[in-house]
Amino acid sequence: MKPFDPKKFVQGEKYLTVIQLAPEHYIPVVPQTYFEVIDDETNEEGSVMKLVSDTSQSKAWARTFERDAKATYSVANILLKYAPYIGIGIVLFMNFAGFAILYSKVT
Repeated sequence: MKPFDPKKFVQGEKYLTVIQLAPEHYIPVVPQTYFEVIDDETNEEGSVMKLVSDTSQSKAWARTFERDAKATYSVANILLKYAPYIGIGIVLFMNFAGFAILYSKVT
């Protein structure tokens, strides 16, 4: 875990609330971000958390964003998305080329 200001995140003297983003990646969260809610239909209690944390140094989020940004307009992504149509187009083109060659031999 990256160094952080303990006065902002520590609850009491020894409690710290963190969110696990990856197997070995945790980020501390501010304790005032929890809200207790009650469902109107089932009367069950639950808690909702508004994430207040510094995610600028998050390696997991940065790598995911970088990978998605690079794959958005890449040739591999286009080929993967339109592979069946490209394959059908190649087969049709080869058939027409074959018929053209045979027609030129016959005439």
